[in-house]
Amino acid sequence: MNACLTQGIRKRLISGSGLRADAVLLDSALTATLPSRLLLTGALEAIFRLSTPFVMTATPRRSADTFALASIRALVDAGNEARSLGLATDPERSGQLRRDIAELSSFSQSGWSSLGRNSYGTLPWIIATELSMATGVSKMEAVAAILPAYWRRIESGDARFGSPARLRDVGQALAGAARTPVASPVAALEHVLSHWGLTRPLSLQEPDIHRIAQQTSRAWGGGLPMLQGLTSTDVAAFLREAAGAHTMGGRATGAA
Repeated sequence: MNACLTQGIRKRLISGSGLRADAVLLDSALTATLPSRLLLTGALEAIFRLSTPFVMTATPRRSADTFALASIRALVDAGNEARSLGLATDPERSGQLRRDIAELSSFSQSGWSSLGRNSYGTLPWIIATELSMATGVSKMEAVAAILPAYWRRIESGDARFGSPARLRDVGQALAGAARTPVASPVAALEHVLSHWGLTRPLSLQEPDIHRIAQQTSRAWGGGLPMLQGLTSTDVAAFLREAAGAHTMGGRATGAA
């Protein structure tokens, strides 16, 4: 389990079993006023939490993999229904969907879907955290902005970012739940982001890219395992890809 500790202008991530809750109250009514966009953002966060350690753990684990992929499919199903239903028009069904997403999100935090996973399989979360803090966007807005580019890196065969074969399994889960033929895992992800209204373009200037990359390296590099061997130069290159940017004269051009 994790918590954030604020130290001056910085936040530190603390992890440990001692942070686990003694009891959990499950009541979907507590999410009744949550806007649809934030509900879908929560579903995306759970998918992200399940899929990232999945693709960053090269060795299959039948039990954990089965639970993770089934949860991803269920989250996409629930998110698609929530998107098409219009949650205000059917309060009873809305409550059921909110409960389903809340339960599936809780499953993504612990349990069988986490069994045997890479303990440091959090690379895109780390980059998204630093991007969020530097730009002022929410953490999940940062995730939505970088995740397609992150998956493209995996598809290209860059093992530091994850396993292409494992990513294909996740892509099939996304595409199967969406019931839409797609050409690749990235296409499946982009379809879900677009359908849920969560697509987030990323516009960064070169000084921003350099600053975020340097901060990411200072906070998470220096021989620590979380960056998977990436240097600040590697992080900067990835951020340029995520922004779709070509730097010219200190300015970033491309996807805005």
